[in-house]
Amino acid sequence: MAKGYKTGGRKKGTPNNKTRDMQRKAEELGITPLEVMLEAMKEAYESKGACAAFVYAKDAAPYIHAKLSSVEASGPGGDPLLIQVVRFADDPAPE
Repeated sequence: MAKGYKTGGRKKGTPNNKTRDMQRKAEELGITPLEVMLEAMKEAYESKGACAAFVYAKDAAPYIHAKLSSVEASGPGGDPLLIQVVRFADDPAPE
């Protein structure tokens, strides 16, 4: 057998029986898990306030808002940024 080759079984990305069953049940209900989380968040917010809704909002947020990645700013050639503040003599000094 060649190294790195799989010789049988389920192809990569094919759902197993448990996942397939859960997908069928979700289709039958006509509602997604995200919709359930958002509905629970609304109910918690209306009855108990923002602190109670926070738990649901935290779980639902990755499905709605992209997570920002950190970006490192650098100057030309990867050198550190050089920031210069230049004031002209004609400009009034800030107070």
